Amino acid sequence: CGSNNSGTLKRLTFLFGAYPNQLSISSRGNLPIHSAAHSGSIEKFEIAVKIGMEHHAKEFAFLFDKNAKGERAIALAIRKKGRSRTIRIVQKHIPPSANYPILHSIYN
Repeated sequence: CGSNNSGTLKRLTFLFGAYPNQLSISSRGNLPIHSAAHSGSIEKFEIAVKIGMEHHAKEFAFLFDKNAKGERAIALAIRKKGRSRTIRIVQKHIPPSANYPILHSIYN
């Protein structure tokens, strides 16, 4: 898990940072955020959220986009990663000055 996972996380951080538009490209009906929420580690999910917030902060709807099965990325993450862990990650990476009323529905 150690260095291999660390290398994977570094590559993901680099690739999404260098090519943030890749966060909005679908693969078989799933955005990268869906894949990270469903089967990725909590660290991969956090990287996808972090980079997404950095590059798509004004329209961070990527958290609420539905995949081919009609599942929202945020709901999938809550189900797979746990509510408190998911919310903590999202809150950690929301810009401090942001005012996103839609997030109140997932906080409660």
